[in-house]
Amino acid sequence: MILKYQNLNFKNKTIFVKAKVKAPFKFSAKMEDEACLYYILNGKASIYSQNKKFTATSDDGLLMECGNYINKYSPIGEDYICEAIGIHLHKDIINEIFSTEIDQLHFFGPKVNPQLIKIGSDLLIKQFIESMNFYFENPELVNDQLINIKIKELILLLTKTNDLEMINTFLSSLFTPLNYNFRSVVESNLYNNINVAELSFLCNMSLSSFKREFKKLYTRSPGQYLKSKRLERAELLISNTDKRITDICFECGFTSPSHFSRCFQKQFGKSPQEYRLTKMASF
Repeated sequence: MILKYQNLNFKNKTIFVKAKVKAPFKFSAKMEDEACLYYILNGKASIYSQNKKFTATSDDGLLMECGNYINKYSPIGEDYICEAIGIHLHKDIINEIFSTEIDQLHFFGPKVNPQLIKIGSDLLIKQFIESMNFYFENPELVNDQLINIKIKELILLLTKTNDLEMINTFLSSLFTPLNYNFRSVVESNLYNNINVAELSFLCNMSLSSFKREFKKLYTRSPGQYLKSKRLERAELLISNTDKRITDICFECGFTSPSHFSRCFQKQFGKSPQEYRLTKMASF
């Protein structure tokens, strides 16, 4: 549930966004010609890209290149309120702001991995976010000139962060999307807590096209294949580790322990706990 949403625009494009939501909550983001700095103020978020999953909590930032993303907010204990600021970096606006300096900043170089990187509790970025909080509280002070300055400030601060080398390399390909092949997106997200529709979104395909392509490559429907692979991994972890059953459930991409237990018993004839005890007795 969205509790509060604010945005600050520049040249008819949304640049700064601040949102407060009640977890659990999820949304999808399609960024075709823009990048984004996503900063968590409160709560916990899991962000899924075409090849990675990141978990971010308060004062974590994620620098995200062009691409498709799925974001899922989760409560922390009894705290169900999650809050974040997003800063959208549009290619044409960055070009204009840095028109005389773009060659020095090397924004449009060859593509490198990864698709997104995590910025820890960097003091420079944290202070920048605090300054933006002030403007969200006082939107009447905001105009195009100020937003222009704040965008430029953010980019320059990113080049001064603790992860300087990584950030500079990442910025060089900020607007050069990497086209991951179908199989690599599927394999990278096999055990993530995303469903078939979300996986098709990460592949940038309609659901029907995704299902056809999946069946052609894997000879099974995506739902059948994902469940089978997740149960195989769960069986391996139950048999060979002392991890808690609940932890294994979520680690293998299932949404609830009860659903996981039903699926496991149907596949292996015993509940996860009974299966583990049988395995232990055989040694």
